[in-house]
Amino acid sequence: MINYQEFDQSFVDRLVEKLRALYEPDLFSHSYQTMAFAERMAEKYGVDQGRTKVASLLHDYGRVFPPQDLVALVQEKKIPCTEFELETSDLLHALAGPELIRENFGIWDPQVLSAVRKHTVGSLQMSPLDHIVYISDKVELYRSYPGVDILRRTALEDLSEAFKLCYRQSLIYVLNDGKPLHPDSCKIWNQMLQHLQNF
Repeated sequence: MINYQEFDQSFVDRLVEKLRALYEPDLFSHSYQTMAFAERMAEKYGVDQGRTKVASLLHDYGRVFPPQDLVALVQEKKIPCTEFELETSDLLHALAGPELIRENFGIWDPQVLSAVRKHTVGSLQMSPLDHIVYISDKVELYRSYPGVDILRRTALEDLSEAFKLCYRQSLIYVLNDGKPLHPDSCKIWNQMLQHLQNF
């Protein structure tokens, strides 16, 4: 049986102050706004507020560390990771994040750590909390790009549709930037379409 942690508002407040001192200003602002939007989504969809706040505040914690340190950690701890992920610095912070959070904050709650790991590429199996952190990262109020207002509105109306739209936006962004797609991205997108077609 898996034991879960409880995160009250006092814990969240202390975490905010720690991260305010630790993060660069832009990273702190992004993380705080991600938490603020995720909190609204959690209320809408009945997801635990404490876990939502902690996961969204810490989703980019791995960005505090240099890429070479993240590679070393992934290899030392034998964290499941593909060659593609090892060579893509934008993905490493999510893969190493859960281990860093366990070591440096004593947070081992599996739902929180899952949401941190899955906030970049996503996964074929995602919980409502995973979806909320993924979406909030893309639509928090400091984000500014064409269509973001539609994504924000959808995020508070339909969780599945919001994830689909955000995922499509992420794929377009990567392709327009001339970067390779993660091998799992097509599988996740196709699974979403197949799921929708079955309804």
